[in-house]
Amino acid sequence: MLLENERQQIVDTCLYMQRHGLVVGTAGNVSVRVGDLVAISPSGVEYDVMTAADVVVTDLAGTIVDGSLKPSSELPLHLAVYHSGPAMAVTHNHAPASTALGLVVDEIPLSHYYSGMFGGPVRVAPFAMFGTDQLAINVAEALRDRSGALMAPKEKFKLFSKNFQKPLHLCLTPRWNRRSSACPPTDNHRRTDQTVRPDVSRPAKESE
Repeated sequence: MLLENERQQIVDTCLYMQRHGLVVGTAGNVSVRVGDLVAISPSGVEYDVMTAADVVVTDLAGTIVDGSLKPSSELPLHLAVYHSGPAMAVTHNHAPASTALGLVVDEIPLSHYYSGMFGGPVRVAPFAMFGTDQLAINVAEALRDRSGALMAPKEKFKLFSKNFQKPLHLCLTPRWNRRSSACPPTDNHRRTDQTVRPDVSRPAKESE
C-alpha cells in the first residue's frame, strides 16, 4: 500500500484528537506530505472504524493517486498550506477553547510563553464556507510565518509542522492559553476561575 506508514499515522492522529475531545463525530481532518504526494483522512468516515486503507493519497494538484474513498472536503485547504510554506503535516480540529476564542477575537495575543510555540500571535482567518478555495486562501494567509491559526466564525483550529508530534502537542495549547489569560493557574495547573465553557453538545452537521 502506498505510504502505508503515513496513512496509519493519520489514523492514529485522528484517534488521538478524538480521545482528547478535539473533534466530534467525523469533524476535523489530518494530512501529511511526502515529497509530491499528500495522504489525507477520508470524508465522512468515523474515526473508530477508519483504517490506513481508508486514507486517501493525492498529488499536490489534488488528483487521487491511491485510495477508494473521497478525500476530506478540506483537501483544497491542506494543499494551499503545503503550497504556501514548509509544512509537512497538517491537523485540523474543533477544540472547545479555540471555538470560543475564534468567535470573539481576530487574533490571540501573546498571553503566555506557550504562545511562542506558534511563532507569534495566532491569527483568526476570515470566514468562508468549508471546502471552498476562499477558505483555503484565508487560512494559508493566516498561517503565514505561523504554525497555527483559527478559522472564524465557527472554529476549526489548523496546525502544521514537519511531523505529527508538534501539531498534536500544540492542539492542546489554546485551552491552556485561554485559562492563563482568564486567571493565573495554581502550581498544580488547576483552574481558579469560573469561565463559562461554550456549548459543544451539538456536533457540526457537515461532513468533512
